[in-house]
Amino acid sequence: LSWVGPYQDRIMVSRREELNYRAKRLWMGKMSAALDYSLNPIVTLVTFAYFMTSPEGRQLKASKALPVISLITSLIGPFSNFPNWINAYLIWRSAYSRVNHFLGLGSGRSADGAPS
Repeated sequence: LSWVGPYQDRIMVSRREELNYRAKRLWMGKMSAALDYSLNPIVTLVTFAYFMTSPEGRQLKASKALPVISLITSLIGPFSNFPNWINAYLIWRSAYSRVNHFLGLGSGRSADGAPS
């Protein structure tokens, strides 16, 4: 059983790498859910705080506050997708690295960094 040691070390390195990807994916999934639940109230409170702490002469009128809050809230949808996109990239990157490692293809890039 002298072959167990070297293979065990290689397996542990691969497992640590895979667990690192899994932890990043889990964190990104949780951040996506946190953004979905918290961005609307945060944007509303920040908008009100901006108008309340602005210099004299600016008044918080419904004709100004409601369209601003509505516009920013409508932009939350695309912005809250960034964690999902990064999470999808991490899933792809993990699978891509695993397949390349299994096939012995390396990183898939040439020496100058261009795709091979």
